[in-house]
Amino acid sequence: MAEVDTGSKPAQNRLPWWMVSLAIAAVVAITAALAMFIPHPYGIAVLVVALIAFICAVALNPMYRYKLAYNSIIAGWLSVRSIPSIEVWNPQVKDSPLFKLSNEVNWSFDIACMVIACILLMLDYLVREPNRWQSLIKLNGIQLFSNNNSPKAENGSQQVNLGNVSGNGNQINISLQQTASDFNAEIDVAAAYLKESKPDVAIEKLKELKRRHWHVLTDREKYRIAANIGHAFNQKDECSTAADHYVEAIQYLAPGEERLSLEATAYFLQGKNEDAIQIAKSCLNDFPSNLMARAVFIRASADSVSTDELEGEIPVHLRSSFEVLDALFLHAAKRMEFPKAEAYARRLIELDGSSRHSKMRLGAILASKSINGKMGRIECAAEEVHRLADEAVTLLTEFIAHEGPSTFSKGYSRYHRALAYESLDRNDEAEADLRSANELLPDDQEIRFQLGLFLVNHDKHELAIQHFAKTETEGPLSQSKILLGRLLLSRSASGDLE
Repeated sequence: MAEVDTGSKPAQNRLPWWMVSLAIAAVVAITAALAMFIPHPYGIAVLVVALIAFICAVALNPMYRYKLAYNSIIAGWLSVRSIPSIEVWNPQVKDSPLFKLSNEVNWSFDIACMVIACILLMLDYLVREPNRWQSLIKLNGIQLFSNNNSPKAENGSQQVNLGNVSGNGNQINISLQQTASDFNAEIDVAAAYLKESKPDVAIEKLKELKRRHWHVLTDREKYRIAANIGHAFNQKDECSTAADHYVEAIQYLAPGEERLSLEATAYFLQGKNEDAIQIAKSCLNDFPSNLMARAVFIRASADSVSTDELEGEIPVHLRSSFEVLDALFLHAAKRMEFPKAEAYARRLIELDGSSRHSKMRLGAILASKSINGKMGRIECAAEEVHRLADEAVTLLTEFIAHEGPSTFSKGYSRYHRALAYESLDRNDEAEADLRSANELLPDDQEIRFQLGLFLVNHDKHELAIQHFAKTETEGPLSQSKILLGRLLLSRSASGDLE
C-alpha cells in the first residue's frame, strides 16, 4: 500500500527568532533608559513590568526559546552599558545638573546578565547538540526538568528525546518543553526506521512521543504520529490495527485530498471494499492524480474487473508510478493473469531495484506460473518451467535471508518457494517449506490444503490424514474435509467409515 506524505510542514505566521530577539532587546534597553528618569521606587516598578513582559514574550515564542533568551539578555546588557553618561548644567545653578543620564550600573548587574546568558546558552546547546553531552554524562534513569520532578525513570527508559535525536544507550532522559521543529524532527527519525524495515522500532518511538507530549502537539503533528504508526502496522501486515490508526489520524486532517485518500485506505484495510471504492472515486473526481486513492481503487476492485480495464482508466502519466504498478500487479495476480503480473513485477524492480518486496512478489508469481505449468494447467514447456522455478527460488531465498518482521511475508515467501521446489522435484525442501509456512500462518486455508495435497500426491497418505484430521475437525465443509473423507474411505481402517 502506498504511504501518505506525512512530511512536516513549516509553522505559519511565526517571526524569525532573531527579529523577536532584537525586538525584546530593544524593549529592555529602552525600558532601562526610561527607568533612569523615574524616581525611586517607580523606576524599579517599571523594570519589574519590563521583566514580566520579557518572560511572557519568551514563553509565547517557543521557537528557539533559549537562543532567543540569551541573545536578548546579551543585547540588552550591551545596550544598557552603551548608554553614555550625559549631564546638562545650568550656569546659574552650580549645585546640581539640570539634566543627568548616567550609565553607572552596579557590577552585580553584569554578573547576573553573564550567568543567566551562560545558563541559557548551555540549555540551548544541550537541546541542539545532545550527542556531545551523552559522551560526558552517563547517568541512568534520572529525569531532569520533568513536569513531576520525579527522579524515578519512567519504565526504565534511558532514551533521549530532544529535538532531532534518536537511539538508545545509557543517557539522561530529559523532558524539556520542545518546539514544533523538535517534534517533527523526532517524527522524521522514527519514520525513517520504516525505510529500514524496522516497524517495531518506529512504533515504539512514536508511541513514546505520543505518550509524553500529546497534549502540546499541533493537529499536524498528531496526524503525522498516528499515520506513521499506521504505516508501521501496515508494514507488519497487521491491516486491522493499521486501519485503526489511520482512522485516528483522519480526525486531525481538514477536509480535502489527503483526508479522502487516507479514509479510502482505512476502509480498504478494514475489508470494506465498496466503501473504499466510493471514497476513492470521490477523491479521484476532484484529484485525479492522487496515487493513494488510485491504488486503493484498483486493489479494492472486484475480481471480475479485468486488469486491462483498470489500467485503461489510469491517466497516462501515472501508469509508470510505483504505487499504481504495485496495485495492478496485485490485481493481476489475484486474477491469475500470470504474464501481466510478471510484467508488472519486473517493471517495479526496474523502478526500485532495492525493493525486496517487489522481488519477493516476482518470485511468488514465477513460482505459481511454474507449478501451474508443471501440472498442465497452463501451457509451459519443461525447460521454461525449470527456468521459472530456478529464478523464483533465487528471488525468494534472497528475500527470506533478509526478511522483515511481517509473519505474513515470512509464510507467504516460504509457501511460494515450496511451489518452486516442487516444480524442480526437490520434494523434501518443498515439504519443509510448506510445513514452515503452515506453522507461520496456521489459519491460512490455502496453505493447509496445499500441504495436505502435497502429502497425498507424494503417497504420504497417513501423514495427510493426520494433517487434515488435526486442522479440519471443526468448521464448514471444505476441500480439505472432502479430501480427508476420500483418504479415510480409501484406507477403510477401523472407524474410518464413521
